[in-house]
Amino acid sequence: MPAPVPGYIRQIGGTVEKFSGRSSGKVVVESLTRRSAEPILWNSLQPRLSLIWWKSGFDFFETDLGGNKAQAVHPNRMKLGIVPPDCQARGEFHPQDLCDYDIIFIERDFLEGRLQSAIDVPMVGDDVLGLHRGVPELLQWKDDATFGLMAEGWALQALAQLQRGFGMPERQAGAPWRLSLKQVKMIEDYVLANLQYPISLADLATLTGMSIRHLSRCFRATVGRTPAQFVFDLRLHTAKMLLRVATTSITEVAMMCGFSHSQHLSNSFRRAFGVTPSEFRKGGDPR
Repeated sequence: MPAPVPGYIRQIGGTVEKFSGRSSGKVVVESLTRRSAEPILWNSLQPRLSLIWWKSGFDFFETDLGGNKAQAVHPNRMKLGIVPPDCQARGEFHPQDLCDYDIIFIERDFLEGRLQSAIDVPMVGDDVLGLHRGVPELLQWKDDATFGLMAEGWALQALAQLQRGFGMPERQAGAPWRLSLKQVKMIEDYVLANLQYPISLADLATLTGMSIRHLSRCFRATVGRTPAQFVFDLRLHTAKMLLRVATTSITEVAMMCGFSHSQHLSNSFRRAFGVTPSEFRKGGDPR
């Protein structure tokens, strides 16, 4: 783990069951498994850029990154957290006993001079850029003199993708247009804030300043799903989270998440998870 820096903190609850890590001095790569029967509290302030992938074992979690708050409404989908240097990060994580996550720290002096503009906006969302694909290879790389070349080469590529992702969408010749990370997060936040209402493609097009056709193409190229599928998945996974933690009735959960009636939620929930909402509340294990 990175050596503690005076004035900075890294506090995480639970017990570390498994740890592997590598460091080049400029780039630190870690993979951890934690165990806890209680919610895990996270409090961190680092002088480095932190990229965190919450991979598995989480029922749900809430984060507050420098005032930017988010909930993980896809507990079975890996999430990426981007925490800029000097950003206060807090969270509450509800694990399924064991939970797994990977984290990469990139030192500030490695960032300086390599970015046209600072990565200074924290966020949590899907890893739409596929940054995690190279992390397992880094963790398996021999811890010798070649690791620095490998890790810092990966970091340069990741920074280039983040730089592009934080800016305007770009397109290579012949490739489909893609949305930026900011645009995907903006759409997700809008949908979560309006789940109880009908959400049309026209609403999302207005939000992003795009035509309906252009948004549909960009969204599918970036996220791998249509906007309608994305909205429906958010409704369904938010309902799952509420069924787990709330005491409201199934009918109320259905209304809160934008389903027309409780039977609509029940049918959709069973198709997605293999159990009905009532069976899930009684301890059914959704797939």
